[in-house]
Amino acid sequence: MKRKILTVLALLLGLVGLGVLLYPSVSNWIEQAKQRRQIAAYQEAQAQLEQKSGLPCWKKPTGIIRNWQSLASVSICWERQKRKHF
Repeated sequence: MKRKILTVLALLLGLVGLGVLLYPSVSNWIEQAKQRRQIAAYQEAQAQLEQKSGLPCWKKPTGIIRNWQSLASVSICWERQKRKHF
């Protein structure tokens, strides 16, 4: 009887240890899957918005404007669109 109890406790301890060992990997995998779904939904919404907006000269947003030439092209594009729509 004592041997069965020790075997059960050893198995439980092993399962708890395995759970603690695998937790970071499993948690990371779940979060990456969630992030992939969110990014895909954002990109789809962005593509639909770009199709609806009808602004052909706007470039896709790049985050930071890296040089003055790209700033000038965005400014020129905005002026063209302003003249066309207003």
